Amino acid sequence: MDIQKIKSIDIEKIEPSYKNMPTLAELGCRVQSLLKQVEAEQKEKEQEPKKLLRQIKAQYTPLIEKLKQLKTTIGSKLLPIMLGDTSEFLPIEKRKVETQSGIAYVKKSIDISIVDQDKIPKEYLCPDIKKIKQAVKMGIHVDGVEVVEKHTVVFRS
Repeated sequence: MDIQKIKSIDIEKIEPSYKNMPTLAELGCRVQSLLKQVEAEQKEKEQEPKKLLRQIKAQYTPLIEKLKQLKTTIGSKLLPIMLGDTSEFLPIEKRKVETQSGIAYVKKSIDISIVDQDKIPKEYLCPDIKKIKQAVKMGIHVDGVEVVEKHTVVFRS
């Protein structure tokens, strides 16, 4: 069964009845077989750009890493001067340096680390859905979770 024939099937016209069950099952199995074939083809095609991407990364990664290292080193040399942590005092307006290539300035940001997870308010906690599903499948009751069973028809070819 080819893709054009599959596209032309009007599934709405096939009545779900005991009489049509073999027809629907056969159609489902053929569709599953074609799906496997098309997915395998797609996977094969997707590998080509991945190989090219690996080559590009191998070419550029060393240079990018070196440039990042240089930027960090230069920044660590500039920061104490720009913050006035040296013997030279800089007025706030002098803490921004404009050059032909661009501007260097100090940006304030924050980082956090969790020191006591029990004290974090619950509005900042996010449930791990994957972990909860695994626990439920293993028969563990999880408070606050409703289990809804879903049924689907599986076709194998």
